[in-house]
Amino acid sequence: MKFPKIDPGILSTFRFFAVGRVVILLASWATLRYARDTGPMRFPQIALVEAGVVLVLLFVPGIKKLLGERFLSAALWAAGIGPVLSYAVAVRLRLLLGSERLVISDIWQLILVGLVPLILMSWQFGLRQVIVFTLAVSVIDAMAAVVVARGNAGIILGMLGINFIRLLLFLLVGYVIVCLVTVQREQQRALEAANLSLAQANQRIARLLLTSEQLATSRERNRLAREMHDTLAHTLSALAIQLEAAHSLWEKDQDQVRFLLQQSLETTRLGLNEARLAIRALRAEPLEALGLVLAIRQEAESVSARTGMKLTFHGTDSSVELPSETGQVIYRVACEALANAAQHSGANNLDVSLECKDSLLHLEIRDDGKGFDVTKPPDEDHFGLLGMRERAAIVGAKLDIVSVPGQGTRIILEVKR
Repeated sequence: MKFPKIDPGILSTFRFFAVGRVVILLASWATLRYARDTGPMRFPQIALVEAGVVLVLLFVPGIKKLLGERFLSAALWAAGIGPVLSYAVAVRLRLLLGSERLVISDIWQLILVGLVPLILMSWQFGLRQVIVFTLAVSVIDAMAAVVVARGNAGIILGMLGINFIRLLLFLLVGYVIVCLVTVQREQQRALEAANLSLAQANQRIARLLLTSEQLATSRERNRLAREMHDTLAHTLSALAIQLEAAHSLWEKDQDQVRFLLQQSLETTRLGLNEARLAIRALRAEPLEALGLVLAIRQEAESVSARTGMKLTFHGTDSSVELPSETGQVIYRVACEALANAAQHSGANNLDVSLECKDSLLHLEIRDDGKGFDVTKPPDEDHFGLLGMRERAAIVGAKLDIVSVPGQGTRIILEVKR
């Protein structure tokens, strides 16, 4: 038989009961000696013997080590059978002295004392063990009644009747305790399973957050690479070509060399300015300081001033409240579209519109430049359109790019507010 692990609180409760019973028996013994009551039914020392056995089982470390996992079961059986045997000895002594009257108060005390090991047995073990324990105690009690009362039918019937009442009471109490403990353990297992599921869910959420953070970091690195490529890389490439041409003409045409050096200086200043603009866009300081509408308008006016394109701006008058990430995506898509218009379109007119339509925020940037074929993949050194699509996908926005060669370009972004 496999014995279950002892539940917390059972052993301490059992020990408290055993010590309390011994203390009560000792106090009863002292009281009866003082009153000079020598009736055999009033001799607590008879019960002290079996109570002492239970105390030894519970408190001597060597016995617990010797019995192992049977330790608690043995102590409960001793606590259940011991009082029955001590009571039978007391009855036998009373009969030997000529008294045939049962002391009912002692019988009920015997039942109350037996309830404690029964409850602990029900708490720790299953219903089958409780039934075996109850039947065994009742059989031993019946056998003891027949032995000690030898031919005294009245005493035997009285003891057997009380034994039967105790049997029914113990079975009922044991069944109720087992049912309550079973429900409590099922609830505990369900709670542990729920806690385990919650812990696993938290781990999955943590992994998803980490993955999302890593993905966002990767996207940001890709975007930074595109920003650097479209600013510093173009500028440095043009500068290198001009310096190589100047180097090759150094001995042949000094005037042309001076012209190339002047162009290199202008290219360097333009690249420096573009790098500053890119850094400002990355930090999104205008967005934080001015808000989305004014920040986009300021960027459009800056592009217009640098390129000479005529700007027409249509902005919503109401304040736009958006999550921080969504606002930054809209701002950077606008900056990218404006930068593309400035660098590649060759347009004369630039139209920027930012309006709220129902639950949507609508951004449109249009130029009358040379346009391009949107069905063809972009050149390897141009990442602007891809960057805008990736940013729009992050916040679930809809991005449309409409362009025809010779008829300009329209960038349309719609996002839920």
